Amino acid sequence: MPNITGIAAVALSDDNAASLGTIPTGTTQAVLGCEANAIRVGDSGSVPTATSGYLMNPGDVLTLVGNDYGDFLRNLQIINNTSGSNGQLRGFYMTGYDRA
Repeated sequence: MPNITGIAAVALSDDNAASLGTIPTGTTQAVLGCEANAIRVGDSGSVPTATSGYLMNPGDVLTLVGNDYGDFLRNLQIINNTSGSNGQLRGFYMTGYDRA
């Protein structure tokens, strides 16, 4: 059974790439949703730009479950898709979710 380890909240206030910040100890999975203005998400090896990375529009959800995504989450980078748009990413972190 999964256990929530914390809440994810990133509000972009400029056009620089941002991280998720401190990830709670024990976190292995997450469910992340774009709440306001389109954003781009880069994998753990790249910084996204307004034209690269995974595009998330408001209402889109990125579900990272079934494996240990802890390192991926610690290295994830987020940026506004449109300059000055102040995108928002929200969600929750969890642990203990087994693969089906």
